[in-house]
Amino acid sequence: MVITLSRRRSLSPFEERKEDNLNRKELIRLVAKDNSLTLGDSEFCINAVCNAISKVVNDGDKLSIYGFGTFQKVRRKPKPYRHPVTGEMCVPEPSDVIKFVPGIAFFPSTEPDYADL
Repeated sequence: MVITLSRRRSLSPFEERKEDNLNRKELIRLVAKDNSLTLGDSEFCINAVCNAISKVVNDGDKLSIYGFGTFQKVRRKPKPYRHPVTGEMCVPEPSDVIKFVPGIAFFPSTEPDYADL
């Protein structure tokens, strides 16, 4: 169930989330709250991480963060398509896209928990 809030009202860091999505400002609030940081310090940290990831990946390098995932720039093959109006076959230019492969921390454990036995 998704409950949408009006644009004027923003969530305080102490309110519970009622949406499925987490935007950048809410992430900053969450990091600040969980780590006892100010919003400015939290925003600085989030921006620093995002800028570092962007710089490394745009330089063509692969970035792996153990447990979190891997960021990599890959070349997308051009797929021919038919123009909807003229019916002519078009082939776009190949493009670079960022690929993210989530690490093990994103997946629920499939191993049974033997500690409870």
